[in-house]
Formats: sequence, C-alpha cells, structure tokens
Amino acid sequence: MERDEWVQHCVEVSQLLRQIREQGGLPFTPDEESHFQESLDANELGIAFDLLCWKVEETGKPISQPLYDLIADAGSRMGCSPSDWENLKTLIR
Repeated sequence: MERDEWVQHCVEVSQLLRQIREQGGLPFTPDEESHFQESLDANELGIAFDLLCWKVEETGKPISQPLYDLIADAGSRMGCSPSDWENLKTLIR
C-alpha cells in the first residue's frame, strides 16, 4: 500500500472506530475515554479497537446487528483475527 493509501486507510478506520464508539453508547469512564481518544490520536488503532471490544463484552449490554457489523468491518480492515470480535455475537439482539 502506498503512503497516501495508508494514510487514507487509517483515517477511514479511525472514523469507523469513532462511529462504533458513538453508536454503541458504551459507558466509558473518563480514563477509558481519554485512553480511547489518545489511541486514535496516536494512530494506535488496534488499541482503540481492543478497548471497544473489551468494553462491549464487559458491559454485556445487547448490541444491534448493524453495530456488530461495524465492529467486524473495523477488525477486518485492520487485519485482526475474527476471534477478536466473534465472541460479541452472543450480545446481538
């Protein structure tokens, strides 16, 4: 991937992670929110993704199929293993 393509890819994934954060209504503590934002700002997208998945699982709050699809899309775009998000399927309502 060329540099410009890579930059665009990172921007798109970062926007997708922000969208997941907003649509998920996840109850982040102030420290978690700060860590999430700092991860995005530093382009540590994998850390931000892991934090989102962890928080979804930790809360046990039901999620929609469209939200799950966004999570799976973000994980796929980043080259993560499906096992990183497939455990969240049980929360789809």
